[in-house]
Amino acid sequence: MRKIWKNVYRWGDPEKEEHSVAQHVAYFKERLQSEMAPESLTANAHQEVVLRRKCRLSRSQLKELVRIVGSENVQIDDFSRARHTFGKFYAELLRLRAAKDLLPPDAVIYPRSEDDVVALLRFCRRQLLAVIPWGGGTSVTRALEATRGGIAVDLTR
Repeated sequence: MRKIWKNVYRWGDPEKEEHSVAQHVAYFKERLQSEMAPESLTANAHQEVVLRRKCRLSRSQLKELVRIVGSENVQIDDFSRARHTFGKFYAELLRLRAAKDLLPPDAVIYPRSEDDVVALLRFCRRQLLAVIPWGGGTSVTRALEATRGGIAVDLTR
């Protein structure tokens, strides 16, 4: 999968063409009395994902996370963090497509077991790190945004 914005904000198969963006924009224009330009919602689609907000975890914190879940299960690259920033609430999707006000987690962690989850939670409590549970990214409550940083714990594996 290419690490471009289109593959962050897609719903469904990322290889299929974008469909009905204009229909969604028309719907919101009517409902919100707004003049959003459809092209502004896909302008970044083929650009590489680059986040302004970088990972703020210390080297020692990252080292401990790797010790708990293994290096292959700790991701701090911009693409992984962007994918774990938003749910599927329309307002979030519109902000993501415009690449505005992105509040990504500092890291994405994939626990391998219940023991990993317990160890992660203990570590985060000691370090005062926010934990954002991520179970597939379908939230419609803005609960996936890392307003104060922290880690997204992806429970899909």
